Amino acid sequence: MEIPTNYDNQDFPTITPTQFLNLFDHEISTIYMETSNTRKKIIPIFLSSTSDSTLNIYLDFDAWFRSYLSISENNPRVLLFKPTQINLEDSLISLFSWTKPKFDYLIVDSIPSFYKLINNGIEPNRASELLFYYLSSLRNFVCNANAKMILLNLPVYKSLPKSNTKFIGMKVLNHISDTILYIDTINNKTNIHIFNNDLSVERSVNLEN
Repeated sequence: MEIPTNYDNQDFPTITPTQFLNLFDHEISTIYMETSNTRKKIIPIFLSSTSDSTLNIYLDFDAWFRSYLSISENNPRVLLFKPTQINLEDSLISLFSWTKPKFDYLIVDSIPSFYKLINNGIEPNRASELLFYYLSSLRNFVCNANAKMILLNLPVYKSLPKSNTKFIGMKVLNHISDTILYIDTINNKTNIHIFNNDLSVERSVNLEN
């Protein structure tokens, strides 16, 4: 999978917030983002595009979403989980113990912070195995609820060029995901690159402001 480059100055077809929401029709989606500014742009658009009856579960590993809710005037219906290194397993167990889960979207924000909680003094290979295990368990949970899961991934190694080495867990995420997007926001312009099964860019669009 090659991260798109030299796309910033191109004009792509524009999609509406509703069409953006429709990109997540499949069970598991991964969004790769170049900066946290992209998250600040797309998450409010995504949530405001869902209906009033939509229930979202938000696994907030970064604490960014809690800050967003504190200043948002239009708080969506969100069941918020705040896992920490101390209560990670308990938080996930309480989620998985939901006998008849009924919700629409589960958002994991973000993979690097999730991985950091897992990788607490253990070998990297073991941490990757645990990441795959937890994400597979979340996938099964979502499947049982007939819901959808969205995984947010931000670059960890920002000093490196745009390549696969910038993001943690790409192999795992690309393996379990039905939809893979790379989104960047530059000068208030949000480009969305949609990947096909061969992990090459199938098409690119611009998200309406």
